[in-house]
Amino acid sequence: MESADALETPRSLAETPSRRRIALAVNDMQVGVAIGVACALLSLAGCGGDRPPVVPVPIVTHIFSNPSFDGDIEQTSAGFIVTQGMSPTVQNVLAGTGPTEFRAFLNFPLGGSGGVPFNAFIDSAFLELYVDIGWFVPVDVTSLMIQVQQRGLIDFQVRIMEDLGPASFTMMVIDDRTTPDRAQFAPLLTVTYH
Repeated sequence: MESADALETPRSLAETPSRRRIALAVNDMQVGVAIGVACALLSLAGCGGDRPPVVPVPIVTHIFSNPSFDGDIEQTSAGFIVTQGMSPTVQNVLAGTGPTEFRAFLNFPLGGSGGVPFNAFIDSAFLELYVDIGWFVPVDVTSLMIQVQQRGLIDFQVRIMEDLGPASFTMMVIDDRTTPDRAQFAPLLTVTYH
């Protein structure tokens, strides 16, 4: 019978424990580099291509104010006088100061066909008013329209009053007629969204 020492074969220099650790460390590093390269190639494969990026097409909608809800509030020395809803004798709303102060309010329904979807991204919104001097006056209301969308409101309601600075005694008459030519003069909200 031979001794246990005789059965052991001498280890080669390459099989020493320190060489095994170095070999494992190199193999781990090579695997890590290979995984990094594979991830980079996969991520690059998802970029580009022959299709251009999808750009949403803007949608423009025009919404007339609701003459049933439009009106003004007159502040007199005796109190307030509210006029709401256009009628055969009332075809405009007033804003500004003269002998008394007026504050106009306009209502634009956002729902239904031709409205603005609740999940739309607002690009711009302009209010266009035909005033007593015979001009259309555009007012940028984009920031207000964005707030309406964020709050999920079904109507865009705007109140118009004179600036609280020094009194200028100016009265603005906003045409809100209900006659057949309403589409040519009525307050109009134009919203661009995607």
